[in-house]
Amino acid sequence: MTDNRKKAIRNRIKEIVKHIWINEIKRDYEKYMLIGEDTLKNVFFFHLRNYLKYEIEKDNLRIYTEYYVKDAKSKADILIGYLNDKTMNMLDETREYYCIKEAVEPLAIFELKFKSYAGGENDFCSDISKVKKRYENVTELDNSDFYLCFISEYDFYCHKWSDDERITELTACYNSKIDKMEWYPKE
Repeated sequence: MTDNRKKAIRNRIKEIVKHIWINEIKRDYEKYMLIGEDTLKNVFFFHLRNYLKYEIEKDNLRIYTEYYVKDAKSKADILIGYLNDKTMNMLDETREYYCIKEAVEPLAIFELKFKSYAGGENDFCSDISKVKKRYENVTELDNSDFYLCFISEYDFYCHKWSDDERITELTACYNSKIDKMEWYPKE
């Protein structure tokens, strides 16, 4: 896959992810389909698979949950990557399919949090730190974007945590002044 194609796919993923957050995840939340972080991860995965159908087939994209990023010594909640053809051919020849992770080249990493109680700020901060201190400095992730997807059902100031253009922040926070959830980015 050429660098231009990788960039085009990363841009497409960014557009799709923002659409999913503002439209699909928000609707799922309002229909009480989300009750915690695991259901958030499940519905996000579902929507990513649906919206990226074409790229999954055409560009060999793959979506994994709880993907261990070896050099960062950390698990990503969701990872979108593509299967490198050269490495896949070697795997086909050796039939060592247990090494499939060696063929995945990451394009997008997601950290998700869903908190329905006060006091979860540290959990959000730990994911922010994970992205900034572990993922951003890993060479194999140089062509990757990062997504912080947070839902907080208590009064919690959702602010911008990073100015890095590779990090996209998607948040939903309860605002007691208006007695409703606020979703960012705005529609």
